[in-house]
Parts: sequence; C-alpha cells; structure tokens
Amino acid sequence: MKSFFARIGQYYSLIYKLIVIIITIGLLAYMLPREVRFKYEFAKGKVWQYDHLYASFPFSVLKTEAELEEEESLIRTNSKQYYYKDRSVVQRQLDRYNSNFDRIVQEKEEALAKGIKALFSGTEKDDLENLKSLKFVGQNILRDLFDKGIVSLNSTEKDYIYLRTDKIVKTSSIHNLYSLQQASKFIVDIKLLEFQKKFLIPILQESLANNIFFDEEASQLELNTTLAKITRVKGSIEENSLIIAKGKLITTENYQVLISYKQQFVKQNTNNTNLVLMIVGQTLLVSICIMILFFFITQFREDIIEDTNNLRFIFINVVLMFGMAKLCITVSPELIYAMPFCILPLVLKAFYDTRLALFCHLITTILIAFIVANSFEFIYIELMGGIISILAVNSMYKRSDLFLSATKIISVYIVSYFALAIIQNNSLEEINYWNFMYLAIGGGLTVMAYPLIYLFEKMFGLISDVSLLELSDTNNPLLKKLQEEAPGTFQHSLQVANLAENAANEIGANALLVRTGALYHDIGKMSNPLFFIENQVTGVNPHDELPFEDSANVIVDHVINGIEIAKKYNLPDRIIDFIRTHHGTSTVQYFYRQYLKSFPEGELDQNAFSYPGPKPFSKETAILMMADSVEAASRSLSNPALDDIHVLVDKIVASQMKEGQFDNADITFKEINVIKKILKQRLRNIYHLRIEYPD
Repeated sequence: MKSFFARIGQYYSLIYKLIVIIITIGLLAYMLPREVRFKYEFAKGKVWQYDHLYASFPFSVLKTEAELEEEESLIRTNSKQYYYKDRSVVQRQLDRYNSNFDRIVQEKEEALAKGIKALFSGTEKDDLENLKSLKFVGQNILRDLFDKGIVSLNSTEKDYIYLRTDKIVKTSSIHNLYSLQQASKFIVDIKLLEFQKKFLIPILQESLANNIFFDEEASQLELNTTLAKITRVKGSIEENSLIIAKGKLITTENYQVLISYKQQFVKQNTNNTNLVLMIVGQTLLVSICIMILFFFITQFREDIIEDTNNLRFIFINVVLMFGMAKLCITVSPELIYAMPFCILPLVLKAFYDTRLALFCHLITTILIAFIVANSFEFIYIELMGGIISILAVNSMYKRSDLFLSATKIISVYIVSYFALAIIQNNSLEEINYWNFMYLAIGGGLTVMAYPLIYLFEKMFGLISDVSLLELSDTNNPLLKKLQEEAPGTFQHSLQVANLAENAANEIGANALLVRTGALYHDIGKMSNPLFFIENQVTGVNPHDELPFEDSANVIVDHVINGIEIAKKYNLPDRIIDFIRTHHGTSTVQYFYRQYLKSFPEGELDQNAFSYPGPKPFSKETAILMMADSVEAASRSLSNPALDDIHVLVDKIVASQMKEGQFDNADITFKEINVIKKILKQRLRNIYHLRIEYPD
C-alpha cells in the first residue's frame, strides 16, 4: 500500500494535469447541445458547392422572419376594435344635470327676491318661468346624445368599430358617434333664444361624459386569437425532390428552403439518434481541440506545463468563454456578438505571450462555433477581432492602449460583418443592423480585461505587466530596504536592470519582466551585505578571516536567502525565478581558484563552490545571467578601453555557453550575439572617457 501511494506521489504532477484535462473536456462536452449537426455549410449569395441535394423526407418550407413580421403587422392593422356602452353613465350624468339645473334656478329665484335684476332680460318672472321649462328640453338633448353614443377613442382608431351592448355586438361607423368635442359643438348649435342658450348650454356641457369605451380585453383576445392562427409554413417539398443542384447560386428563395430543411433535418435526426453515440462523438471533437492546445503548450511553453497552476488557469478561461457563449445562446442567440470573446487573448497575453494567446483564442473560437448558428461567420469575425486585439495592445499597463484596442476591435468587427452581410444578402436592406450594435457592445466590453487581469492575479498568483510596473518602482518597500542595507548591491541591480532591459528590447523578449527581475535578483545579499565587495566601503573584507569553502558558501547562500526574502515579501514566482537562476549552476570562480592555488594536492569537491541552480529556462532569465555577470566583471577593469570591454563580454558569455548555462533557455545563437552587442555598447557608454578638468 505504501508503495502504491509512493508511486502516486511520484507521478502527482502528471496525474493532476490529466485530471485538469479530463475535467475540461467533460465540462465542454457536457455543455454541447445534444442535437445532430447539419453537415452542409451554406450562405445566401454563395454557390452550392456540394453534390445535388435531395430531400430525404417530406418537409414544410417555413416563412422567413420578415414574412412573419409583415403578416403580423397586417393583422394588427386590420384587427377588430371592440367597444362597450356603459348604461350607468347616462343616469349618473342626468342626475348631475338635474342637480345643477335646480341649483342655478334656485340661485336666480333668490336673486329675484332680493331685487337683483341684472340676471334677467325683460320681465323677470316671465324669464324665470321660461327657464324652468327648459329642464326637460335639456334632458331630452342629453338622452339623444347618449343614445347615439359619446365615445372615448383608442389611439389605434379605425373607420369601423365593434360595439357591444349587453350581449349583442354590432358594427358601427366611427362617424356615427360623437366625441366629447363633437357633442359639445352639437349643444352650442341648438336652436334656442339667446338668453336660454346662455343659461342651458353650460349646464349641458358640464353634464357630458363618455358612455362608449374601448374594450381592451376583448380586442386583445381577438388579436391574440387571430395571431395564433398564423402558420409558419408557406409551402411543402416532397420526399426525393431536388432541393438545390450543385453549382447553383443560393438565392433568397432556395436559401429559405435550405434553412427549412436544415431545421427539420436536425430535429428529426436528433429525436432518432443514439444519445450515447452522440455524446461519444462530441467528446472526441472536444478532446481533439483540448489535446492540440495541450500539445501546443508542451511544444512552445514547457514552463507552463511544469506549473500546473498555469495550465489550470488557461483551461479555466477556455471553459469560461465557452460557458458564456452557451448561456448567451440559451437566453437569446442574437446576443452572441455582444459577448466580449476578445477578452481571452488580451488576458492571456498579459500573463504569457502573443503566440499562446492567439492559439488559445483560435481553439476557443472553434469550440464555440460548434454551438452557434453561422459558424463560418462567427469564426471569421472573432478571429479577426482576436488578432487585432493582440496586435493593438503592446503593454497592458497602459490603459490608453486598452481603450484604443477596443476601438480597433469594434472597427474590425463591424467591417468584417458588413462585408460578409453584403456578400451573403447582396442587398443592404436585408442586413440585420442590430448586429452592428451587438458587435460594438462586444468590442467595447473588452476593456473589462483590465479588472479581470487584476482579479486573476490574486486568484491564481500570476503576474501581469501592471504588477511588474508596480514592482519595478524603486519606492517599493523591499527595494528601499535594499538601498538602505546594501547600497552597492542596489546600484549594481539598477545597472543590470538597464543593461538587461536594453538587450530584451532588441531580441523581442519581455523587457519589463527582465528589468523587474534584475532589480530583485540580488536581494539575498541583504542578509550579509558586507561579504560582497560592492558594499565594502571601509576596506575591511570579512572573507579574509574565513576558509575558502565558507566564503563560497556565504556567496552561494545569497541565492537561497534571496528566495526566502522574496517569499516573505510575497514576490511572484516569475520574479523569484530570476533570483534562482541568475547564477545557474556556475562556480564561484574567485574562491575556487584560490582554493586550487592554496591546496594544489588536496581533495576538491567542486559542488562546494557551485550554485544550486537551476539554469536559466527562458530568454529573460538568460539575459539577466549575461547582464549580471558582465556588469559585475566590468567593475574589475581599472581603465576599461573599448577592446577590453569587448574581450570581457565575449569571454564571459562564451564561458557560460561552454558550461551549458543556456541549454534550457529558448534562446538562439543569433539572439545571444545581439545581446552581446548591446551589452558592449551600453558598457562603453557607461565607461566612456571624460575630459580632465583643470584645477
């Protein structure tokens, strides 16, 4: 049993990677829709490049969305408008009329009793009696108006309405009814004496009200019933009928036939297919994509394979992008272009490199194409957007670059979609212009990559350009401590950082990463600063009192001490890599040679004078090793001339190559020669001759 667990522990890393891959494949395969895919890809305006297509079963030709919308619009325009007559309004308004009439007559009687004559014209008592007789006249006028109907019109009024009275519904012209304005005008035009009209008209107008109202519930029920009768079918195709011939142009008409056949083919075959076989097939498709991505990382980024955290991070991002697409299609397929898929290459580029970011985006886009409607259109648009997003952003720590990238992505999205749309539709009228808005939203949302990068840094312990910029600030607490406790080492680190950054820029390496690593590579010297010559200002050398092996151990230990300090201050692993590798497995030459000179016949364990390693495993760590060794050695030149600098650089780099220090680094001889050239130039600038000023 112990042997079994020992073997598991031995292969833990490999087992963990396999588990990550299997879980990734399982999640992606689970999210794939369980439906048969139509094996033909086609688009309007293109030529049918496959063999003659015959119907394998009879099917119905479906109407297009535009046809359905037009039919629905026509039904809504011609839909019946139902109204109902409210009988309670008549009695209520008559009661109101009677009350107002009696009140005003009473006011006039009281005025007459008080001798106020201005209210009347002519004989006061005769006028008052005359007015009283108008009460029945007004009642009849109101009844006539209400009998005909005073309608409250709906905003979608038509020439004819359907008027419901009790249980009887009859058609009525809208012109045979009164509106409140028309009823009021009718009252004004009644034939009475002037003083009678002046008295009666205000009372009648105040008693007007609508007694015919729009029946929204009945009208909507009628509309829904009619809409429900709309058929989505406009024709049928018999079994074995030719749908389209090879080489024929796909027009609007036969495109709709193909769409109808595709939908019913998928539905019919999905219902009849073997679910187990479908799952197996989908799992194999996903497995191929994920394994190709894994092999790509193995081939070009072995450091990621060695770190299971990085591998997990990449696969999680692929699954998240696919899940986001799946959720969007479930909610509304039209919103697929509003999803910011270009966030993936931007995020991966911030932590790794352009090549890996682009390849991951390619694999993810292909996976998502399995579930979108028009896979070719989706792949083309997203690949163009992903490429431009990577090319447009040079440095993630510049926020302006990110906003500029979003603008470029939106432009490429819109132009790509427009080009495909006019090719497929051959008409500007049939383009879905809503997609332009969705694409603009999707491109604009790529600015969310900035906060996501920060979030992923904290969750997975990764490091981006933004964090590198913060760490390279010399006001950082750890660098300030280095400056105070080991000022000579700090100055050496600054010089190495400048040399390494210039060299990295020339060969296309990550200049910000190597500069940051250079600033921290010697922080271990803070444990024993006086044992390093750049910090000795009194002329006293502690090594004079130590055996050569102990002195070598103190020098070698600055790497181990540096790793411990870096972990204490929570420096990222990518920065710690520079501390671990900046001397590789090289030997502390000074004390090694001193030992050989003092004990020529003694037994020698060279490992006692060697650094533990590992050797540099990237371009950046290799650059730092060269820059560190050259800068330190150049300080031993008392009067450095141009030839001396050239010889020194060539000698040191040649020695490192002979020892195999760069065997694990992805760096070429050509790049090493470029680095040597830059180091020589920069050292020459540092040690350039100055004129001697007179006393």
